[in-house]
Amino acid sequence: MAENGHTNSDRLDRVEAMIEEFAVNDRRLQERQKALQERQEALQERQDKFQERHEALTQSVKLLKSLHEDNEKRLGVLMETTTRLGNIVISHEDRLDDLENR
Repeated sequence: MAENGHTNSDRLDRVEAMIEEFAVNDRRLQERQKALQERQEALQERQDKFQERHEALTQSVKLLKSLHEDNEKRLGVLMETTTRLGNIVISHEDRLDDLENR
């Protein structure tokens, strides 16, 4: 019986050791899960910031494109006006030359 009691005691000690090991491993796992959750939250925050910046940049590019198109139109009108004024100057010079030559 002593041998059997000793065996039961050994078994009990092994079971208790296993339970302690499971508890330690469970705490480690919980700590790792918590750290992973914190990393995921930090990554989500960074992703949200990048998304906001991307949207702001997209809006800026659209605005710049619109301004560029407006400037191109204005430049076209300015070039047309300059050409017309140049033609008027040439016409006036011709008329002045004609008047001088009479």
